[in-house]
Amino acid sequence: AEEATETDDDESEQEFYFGDEKLDSPTSEDGAEHGLVKHLRKTIKEKDRELKELMRQSQKPVEQQPVITQPPRMPKLDDEDIGFDEEIYQQRMAKWAEDNGKYQQQEMARKQKEQELQAAYQERLSKYQQRVKALKVPGYQEAEQAVLEEIPIETQNAILFESEKPEIVVLALGRNAELRKQLAEATNPVAIGRLLERIESKARIMPKAKTTAATTPTVKGSNGAVINNLDKLKAKALETGDWTPYFAAKKAKK
Repeated sequence: AEEATETDDDESEQEFYFGDEKLDSPTSEDGAEHGLVKHLRKTIKEKDRELKELMRQSQKPVEQQPVITQPPRMPKLDDEDIGFDEEIYQQRMAKWAEDNGKYQQQEMARKQKEQELQAAYQERLSKYQQRVKALKVPGYQEAEQAVLEEIPIETQNAILFESEKPEIVVLALGRNAELRKQLAEATNPVAIGRLLERIESKARIMPKAKTTAATTPTVKGSNGAVINNLDKLKAKALETGDWTPYFAAKKAKK
């Protein structure tokens, strides 16, 4: 029997869902509020008390060592406040050596931290690009561009570093303008983190629903002749007004 066939595009595409709701790539400005936004608003409201408590705890004072932003100037004997006094000069040199040592240590630590952050960023970026490349969801570049244009760089980095599936978060944001607005306006790191976590937990990728091209089922008769399904052909003829296939099949059956 001849089976229904699938289109090539359907085999290679995926669809994006948030919970049970499918979010399509927008083709025009969408002012309507999706269920995703309503859900996230409810989540933020429910967690507001916890966030305030975390903010209160985070405001406790923390002692920090003073940061030397510039290399300290080496003293000279002819400095006005030294006046060629050898004893004062030695005291100032000892203080300078101490401050300069701290400055060098801070610079080394800063450069090492920058290198570590850069390496971590490149690693996460590479993994993100690999995950995006494996996606088969249409309109991803448009979603990514919307995030790049509307979401602050600090929050973009949070998506890249804190999300296990940043490409899913980008899709959710790119396909909902109101959600992008909420995240862009969020400033508290805890609130941003919880919001991203909630998006990621609800968003998912599903294979695109298969579409089939209808064909007329046929079976082989005992004498080798092809016997068409007359009932289906008759129904088709009643729908279209074209009886030619029906009478041809009926004649072949005799």
